[in-house]
Amino acid sequence: MIIIPDGPSFFAQGVEVDCAAQGDTIEEVKNNFEDGLSATVYQHLKVYGHIEKLLVPTPVEAFKEIIPEMSCSFALLGECPIVNSALPFDGIDYFG
Repeated sequence: MIIIPDGPSFFAQGVEVDCAAQGDTIEEVKNNFEDGLSATVYQHLKVYGHIEKLLVPTPVEAFKEIIPEMSCSFALLGECPIVNSALPFDGIDYFG
């Protein structure tokens, strides 16, 4: 995911998965991204029985809008474990 400043808040855009979130702080945008992605995975499993339709990279057009902002973005490298989750993954890794 890429996190960039967006006025007084922050915007997170997934790379391998077309998912996005906003938040007032970096921690909030990370939490909002995790919650949104978890809900999306859950819904895909419920509706389709798999997440294959979700595993589509973000379209290049989406990055064309945020690339100019990248010079002032934050580089994040970390891991966000998902606790007590029934989802088929352990957590979200943040790379910047």
